[in-house]
Amino acid sequence: MGQISTSYAIKASPYSAFCSRFDFNLYSYESELVVGCELWQRRQIPAKMAAIAQPTTFRTAVELTDSQQEDPITGVLKARIGSNFDLGFVWEGRFRNVVFSLGATLDLLRATGPVKNVGCELSYTA
Repeated sequence: MGQISTSYAIKASPYSAFCSRFDFNLYSYESELVVGCELWQRRQIPAKMAAIAQPTTFRTAVELTDSQQEDPITGVLKARIGSNFDLGFVWEGRFRNVVFSLGATLDLLRATGPVKNVGCELSYTA
């Protein structure tokens, strides 16, 4: 109660998305605007495979499309900046069965130094 929050996101390309969020507190009239983006890294199909896999019939075109959908995302870079001059960066990636995240939050107006938080997370899936 007393808080209004709006957000908007758009997928700009197969490899990127942009978003914004606006928060407003009715009791203190404080507001914050945050703008962010995501950039995705996908596994590349080898050029030799792409040259061989030319669809000749409708069925092979559908099979080629299905095999391209199995192409996983190998990494995501996330960045955001807020109206109070704080920056956030996160890199999420995967190597075989290990998913990892590396991130940092920077406060550009902080007198003791810009680095506010640094983090690392590892997850293993069987």
